[in-house]
Amino acid sequence: MQFQHLCHTYLRELLETHDNTNATDELSFHRHLSAFLEQSAACLGHAITLTHEPRQLDIGRPDFIATDGLLPIGYIEAEKFGTDLNALTGHAREQNARFIENLDNFVLTNFVEFRLYTEGELRATASLSEDIETGRSLLPEEVHALETLLNRFFNAGTLNITTPEVLAMHLARRTRELQTQIATAIADEESTLFRMFKAFQEQLLSTLTPADFADMYAQTLAYGMFAARYTLPNATNFSRSTAAEALPN
Repeated sequence: MQFQHLCHTYLRELLETHDNTNATDELSFHRHLSAFLEQSAACLGHAITLTHEPRQLDIGRPDFIATDGLLPIGYIEAEKFGTDLNALTGHAREQNARFIENLDNFVLTNFVEFRLYTEGELRATASLSEDIETGRSLLPEEVHALETLLNRFFNAGTLNITTPEVLAMHLARRTRELQTQIATAIADEESTLFRMFKAFQEQLLSTLTPADFADMYAQTLAYGMFAARYTLPNATNFSRSTAAEALPN
């Protein structure tokens, strides 16, 4: 099925739902977006799985996660149909700012406009909204822009790390994300991490603060996992268990 035909079908379904007085501005459109993304991936030659409402991340829960096997390759957040993505406020604005900062491969959409962020930067945009507003046929450049954007999104499963500087950047981003999640967990005095923090504070360093502990623990996890992965360069099923076994005593 050609990608242009998928776009036309997707827009027609959006319009039908938009005209349904019983439909909501967001959740009623999710099924159309999910089907469009899955069919687009197959059409463009990508074997990905799309999960709606995935597990909660400490930075929030995007509407969709795209995976290649067990490997997450990207996330998608959909705001209300047709909403101005430049004018988000409140929770939506704050949550998407966290997603952009912490998720390496992230698409923000209002179902007709798509924005691709990688490594915290806006890399590509595409829009099909003019077709809805005027009723004219999609322009080839609009279809091409969205096809290019989705290809980049689906292709992001394998990082192209060619220099120590690029490696350091990716490790630092993951460490910052871990630090944010650990700091959130420490705030719960019933959590295991809070009890670990108190033990460190009482037994090792009385001046240790939650922020210091979150930073220290995040760096231990991130660079410890990297050391283990380096020890097992050809591992086909790398996990926390194999990492623990690979780390030298």
